Amino acid sequence: MSTQNTPMNISPQNISGTCTYKCDFSFEYPITSCTATNNGNYLSLSQIESSSSVTFNNSKCNVSACYLYSPSVQLYNGQNVDGELMIVHQEANGGKTLYVCIPLSTNGTSNAASNKISEIIDAVSKGAPAQGGSVRQGISDFTLNDFIPMKEFYNYSTSKIDVIAFSSQNAIYISQKSASLLKKLIKPYSGNAFPAGEKLFVNKTGPIKGKSATSNDIYIDCQPTNSSEDETNEVVNIKSETIFDTNNIFSNPIFMFLLFSLIFIIIIVGINKGIHYFTGENSVINIKK
Repeated sequence: MSTQNTPMNISPQNISGTCTYKCDFSFEYPITSCTATNNGNYLSLSQIESSSSVTFNNSKCNVSACYLYSPSVQLYNGQNVDGELMIVHQEANGGKTLYVCIPLSTNGTSNAASNKISEIIDAVSKGAPAQGGSVRQGISDFTLNDFIPMKEFYNYSTSKIDVIAFSSQNAIYISQKSASLLKKLIKPYSGNAFPAGEKLFVNKTGPIKGKSATSNDIYIDCQPTNSSEDETNEVVNIKSETIFDTNNIFSNPIFMFLLFSLIFIIIIVGINKGIHYFTGENSVINIKK
């Protein structure tokens, strides 16, 4: 079977290698409101705040859309799972499109994202059950931060897109009730927008919540490296931390002990000289001479 007819398989058995700096992903999504629309083959979440702090491979990205599919568009460990959330970003410089894909499964991890998924599905079933309908009522404000697993992720790229996908082991939990309801609301996606064929890599360190490792701030990668360039950077960073800091010297117990010892000696010498002076010891010595 041609790979063009087979969806991409997100699986440990499909990994070609590892990547860290070349698929660095950081995020900080704001709290936002949204309207859910039933598009027949997927639910779309619009009015998501686009001014998010998202960086991939040192490129800043803005959220452009969110799609919810059932079953998943891509394969996870060789099979479709109950659902798939895709957060779509556009590079700020007009380059590639970044897809962040999180599987949904009745065997997934229950968290705040699970509750929000159920809330969205329930709102659509009540307010927009037919294709083309939209609903805002019943969907409270939320942040996409809750949807991103802080776990290792997979990455593959084409000339037009970059894809980040999390494994089925880190899927968002969806209840059997919500999964069944979602299947009634939308039909399976019939196309193959993510065909197999590209090399799949794994980032074992996972994403960064907040500023990217490639930002202007100092960043020390704690992972062992064999690169001479990386070793040089690590040495520079370590030296910068050991520069003498006068602001913290008075909190050093050894320095304070030596300082007080010196002050004590000076006081003793001063007292001794004062006693000799007032007792006239020097005058007696001079008379004897």
